[in-house]
Amino acid sequence: MDKPHSENVPNFTGGKSFPVPRFLKARYQDGTGLSRSIKIRSLSRGGLCVEHNTCLSVGTCLRFSVSAKGKKVEAQGEVIWNTQENSVFIHGIKFTFMGQDGRNWFNTFIMDWAAEQMAQDLNFSGLTALSETEAIERRSFARLKLPLRIEVGFNEDTMLIQTQIYDISEGGLCLISNFEFKKDQELKLRLWLTEKRFIALNGIVRYCVKKIYENRNVTFHGIEFAKISETAAQEILQFLNKKRSEMAAIEITLDDIVDQTGRPELP
Repeated sequence: MDKPHSENVPNFTGGKSFPVPRFLKARYQDGTGLSRSIKIRSLSRGGLCVEHNTCLSVGTCLRFSVSAKGKKVEAQGEVIWNTQENSVFIHGIKFTFMGQDGRNWFNTFIMDWAAEQMAQDLNFSGLTALSETEAIERRSFARLKLPLRIEVGFNEDTMLIQTQIYDISEGGLCLISNFEFKKDQELKLRLWLTEKRFIALNGIVRYCVKKIYENRNVTFHGIEFAKISETAAQEILQFLNKKRSEMAAIEITLDDIVDQTGRPELP
């Protein structure tokens, strides 16, 4: 069990998160398709606190859908802490990806809601700007943490290195290695989607960061796919969509709140 400490308890709003009304509807669906009601304790611009009868380990990735009046915002999140209270488990979940249109609406919803709650006490000290470290990651694609095998070389015929990736999206991947490639270096990649099937790709190194990972000193490389064929792009898309469909999901319905408070329409 990972106990939340003061330095890692999510403070997603930059001031505080806000308890949700008891009529906020939410359901948890696991990877097998089984669905059950869950309790959301608090909600903010950057994440939420969820009460569940099963412990979700730190690092667990989840899909989210936030719906109102038949419209829906999709997001992705990650469990960053958990703890136990009596017979239930409490989880702090950070949103790691949300589309721009959905993020604009969701942030407006939370800020308006926060202002109303704080206005009751005439205390606006908690309504502060969202810091860079607490913000939802602004990316074009949602990354999936998948430790896939990958081979790397400088031409199509010779692969010099075999290692694994940290995460992947439709636009690129994060490569883990014991040494550092050069920024803007072009690489040839063989990404193994299964034990028997790989896809050949071209990549460009966009960043290099040294980290300690699994008790090893390694370098994380951000690789952007380059000159990718339509066939390869579709194969990656289908592979990622299948993996996303296997993830557990949390569905949140805001219809009751919208009815009572007149929130802005979803884009």
